[in-house]
Amino acid sequence: MNLFSVLLAWFSFATVHSAVIPNAPLLPKRQGSISASTITSDIYAISSAIYKLRSDVREYNGGIVAYTSIPKDFADIQGAMRKAWDDCGRRGWNFTVAESGAIVQYLSTSIGNDIPACISELQAKQPQFQSSGQSNFVKGNLLWMQWDFNSFTSMLSSKLTGDLFNKDATVGKINSAIQGGTNSFSA
Repeated sequence: MNLFSVLLAWFSFATVHSAVIPNAPLLPKRQGSISASTITSDIYAISSAIYKLRSDVREYNGGIVAYTSIPKDFADIQGAMRKAWDDCGRRGWNFTVAESGAIVQYLSTSIGNDIPACISELQAKQPQFQSSGQSNFVKGNLLWMQWDFNSFTSMLSSKLTGDLFNKDATVGKINSAIQGGTNSFSA
């Protein structure tokens, strides 16, 4: 039996059986398993990733960013925010008022302070980033951070009970900080 015959037999088998066997996901998503503590854990992961970036930015003294862990830090923040967005999206119903309040309070006291502080530290190192030609790298990652943060908070706000984000200025404070960082690295 040559290779062509084997491939033809395999494709024939796959074609016939694909009509019989429905395409089902290997791991079904469990919507009911996303709790308020899952979201606060996601926020903690974002905060931890931002803390790591802050630490590495403080140690940065110029040079090619690719030789540092800063790119990985930005990727970790992006991954944590996307996981939080996904978890919010998989939540099958809104959080209670108490859960919503706890989530917004935790977001406010953690990344509500961490992201603006991180942006300030990046701006303090702007001369080193500029002299090594790495400003566009930082600007691009700040744009991604803002996109991911807005996606996450938009999905989160759709699952909260009450108008908590409009009463809490944290989201605006974070967006202003990221936009300010993006603007300073655009100059």
